[in-house]
Amino acid sequence: KEGKLEEGAQSEAHDYYRIYTTILEIMEARGYVVADELKEVKFSEFNEQFERHDLSDKREIFPPLDMEESEDFDPSIAVLFNFNNETISEEYIKRMIQAAPKIRKFFVVAPKSASAKANAPLLDKKAQNFIQELGKKDRDEHDAIRIEIFRHDDLLFNVLKHDLVPEHRVLTEEQKNDILQKYKVKESQLPKILLVDPVAKFLGLRRGQVVKIIRKSETAGTYTTYRIAV
Repeated sequence: KEGKLEEGAQSEAHDYYRIYTTILEIMEARGYVVADELKEVKFSEFNEQFERHDLSDKREIFPPLDMEESEDFDPSIAVLFNFNNETISEEYIKRMIQAAPKIRKFFVVAPKSASAKANAPLLDKKAQNFIQELGKKDRDEHDAIRIEIFRHDDLLFNVLKHDLVPEHRVLTEEQKNDILQKYKVKESQLPKILLVDPVAKFLGLRRGQVVKIIRKSETAGTYTTYRIAV
């Protein structure tokens, strides 16, 4: 019986290690700086920390590659790994924001129990309303707080690395306008990518952003398409 408990604990540690590495890959894909010391963590080291509960309140802050200093806000993103499986309540969110008052972007892993039912809500209604209020469009860009919450199971594998998923590159606003002018099209005429699409979620796309999709072709080598997030 004890052996089965140990096996179960190590299996759980393996899952969290996969989530940990997936999140680091997501941060790099989004253009954030991920320190080598984080990427070089082996499972054995991770498992030791997991067994000591040193990871129960693990959080990391990732700065963007093009860091712009500001007294009012920090363009970095705070990741809360939530390895202690705490329920994401309104109180949890408030504590999270208070711990990093200048951060405006948060990436949170939902507790494992929230993945038990695929269609079950990750948050109660009170927490959902609170998050919506924080990110309202009528707020100043630097006042609005964006909180992304991911299911535990959705982070066990990096969908961006799937063989059938082509390379996606998020365009800047300037690059987007160049494409619209080049092809003489309006935003509404571009093919769409839904914000709920797994790739869109992993890249953290916002409504109106455009992604450049590069596919392999046996005849042309590669061919490129563009999609706008809706």
